[in-house]
Amino acid sequence: MNKLYDIDFNLWSKQQAKLLREGKFNELDLENLIEEVEDLGKSEYKTCRSYTILIIIHLLFINYWEAEKQYNENHWKREVYNFRLLLKKNLSTSIKNKLIEKWEEIYQEAAEDFKEKANLTAPENCPFPIEDILG
Repeated sequence: MNKLYDIDFNLWSKQQAKLLREGKFNELDLENLIEEVEDLGKSEYKTCRSYTILIIIHLLFINYWEAEKQYNENHWKREVYNFRLLLKKNLSTSIKNKLIEKWEEIYQEAAEDFKEKANLTAPENCPFPIEDILG
């Protein structure tokens, strides 16, 4: 195992990039490099999934939480806008496809969070078109 990877990840990653640029493939820390590349994809998906859930929750707030709407609607709308911008920056075709594949699960997670925060039950199925959320 590469000790630099365990001691100074930032320096290790710069070293790996330098070796790649120089074509010194036989000097790469392949085991850790492969793991980090895989984790990048997982991290991007988790980020997009989180933004998607937050968008849904705030749309549920806007559409169903009448008791708080007067005080919070503008804030909720700004949050939806901001989360959409962040989602758009991180969303790739493959991540979008995976989000669509997991849509029911994602919506249920958002609905549970909405219920916990608003003490209201969200509709059984997502009332918002996927295209409106994922673009």
